[in-house]
Amino acid sequence: MDNPFNPSFGRIPAVYLQRKKLIADVSQGIENLNSSYTISIVYGMRGIGKTVFLTAMDRKISAYPDWIVVNLAMGMKLLPSFINSLYLNADSKLKKSFKSIEGLNFSNFGLSLSTDISKLTYQDILTNMFDEVRKNDVKVLITLDEVKLCQELKDFARCYQLLNRQGYPIALMIAGLSENISELKNENITSFLLRGKRIALSALNLSQVEASYSKVFKESGYQVSKKILEKMALMTMGYSYAFQLLGYLVLKAD
Repeated sequence: MDNPFNPSFGRIPAVYLQRKKLIADVSQGIENLNSSYTISIVYGMRGIGKTVFLTAMDRKISAYPDWIVVNLAMGMKLLPSFINSLYLNADSKLKKSFKSIEGLNFSNFGLSLSTDISKLTYQDILTNMFDEVRKNDVKVLITLDEVKLCQELKDFARCYQLLNRQGYPIALMIAGLSENISELKNENITSFLLRGKRIALSALNLSQVEASYSKVFKESGYQVSKKILEKMALMTMGYSYAFQLLGYLVLKAD
């Protein structure tokens, strides 16, 4: 039997203690672009499961036929990455609409400019693209992980705010450590992000952790005492990453 635990960063493992109700509530809120979920802020301690939560939301919203999900992370040149991902994740009809925009040339690798960049800013490009998004009755969710105050984020926030003010069908979900999220209030450009819906990820329920360990070990052919299971659950302290790592190491050690 393959090890069902996966401590790899950000991936949804085979054994995943899902926050089903939270995911359902948030996805329902995101669908309504007039709700406070237009901007969602996922925060918590390191290892609590923020990136996995974003991945789960990506899967949930991507399953809707009228939605595109663009996943971004700090350090990847946010605006050009946003443009390229928006194109690459579009269906064939929307791709065709993007290609009709004067001055832009899209390929399988993303965007290349046929006009001088000084005459066509990233804001111009995105405005033109979202005109086509709206015409095609498509909505866009952006997820942005590992948020931290920097010039790159300021530029992205300024662009997002303008798109949002123009009423384009767009939602944003950001995730980061509590202290990094708090820093956003120190800049006028990013402070508006803090008006969004806050989603605090708390520790996993230890009883659920214990029950999950018991089920996996039993299916793997091991008899583990309740005392050991309780101790393992306590060792994780409710951290999603610790839950995965401890389970992985115990099975691997066999």
